[in-house]
Amino acid sequence: MMARLLGQEVVDTGSMSDDDNMFKLSMKNRMYGFAGCTATGLVCAVMGIITLFFGKYVSFSVMYSLGNIALLVGTMFIVGPIRQFKNMFSQYRYITTTVFILSLIGTFVVAFVFHNALLSLILVIVQSCAYTWYILSYIPFGRDLCWGCIKTTTSSIV
Repeated sequence: MMARLLGQEVVDTGSMSDDDNMFKLSMKNRMYGFAGCTATGLVCAVMGIITLFFGKYVSFSVMYSLGNIALLVGTMFIVGPIRQFKNMFSQYRYITTTVFILSLIGTFVVAFVFHNALLSLILVIVQSCAYTWYILSYIPFGRDLCWGCIKTTTSSIV
């Protein structure tokens, strides 16, 4: 990537990583996949928010969850699915990933089986917190900074 930025000739083998050799995509195709999944995720989230204004809480929960899944799949185009799963279940992220996946599954079960709007919304909040915490794990000192802000905010309220 740096060589491209510096204008040097680069031969792109198309592989995502050593673990993902069976998924040979060019960098251009990876970016298209990432952009498509990200756009789909954002459209789902916006549609979910629109349904929220009409009081359709279960529809909101489902659309929001589908958006999160699309966003997660989009990152797989960048790093590859095997590396993505290894990162998700690394020692540093496995609890957050587990909470996120369980809240996703729970959101769909509650929405489609029980049709409980309040529980769906609670699971979406848990899902959002877990996904945010997961994303912060990729930013150097992201979790520490967020935790510091939470502590500062809650100590000034109490």
